[in-house]
Amino acid sequence: MFAWDEAKDKANRRKHGFGFDLAVRAFKGQCLTLPARNVGGEARSLTIGRIEDLLVVAVVHTDRQGRTRLISARPTSRREREIFHGFEARET
Repeated sequence: MFAWDEAKDKANRRKHGFGFDLAVRAFKGQCLTLPARNVGGEARSLTIGRIEDLLVVAVVHTDRQGRTRLISARPTSRREREIFHGFEARET
């Protein structure tokens, strides 16, 4: 189950051109979650995944009360895409 703050979703849409409702689709297929980092006392993970054949995205999220709470979502950087494509190649 996914959750997010509506104000953050709107800000994400303005800044990156897509919302969290689209970003959650990155978790449906093959995705790579990097080790969590502690930010303000909260463990935040970065997951890189593909939204169908449209886009490879990076989603920052945390676990709160058994839910995956999205914090931000954006297109991946070149380095993140390289890491993800290497992961995909190893997994297939």
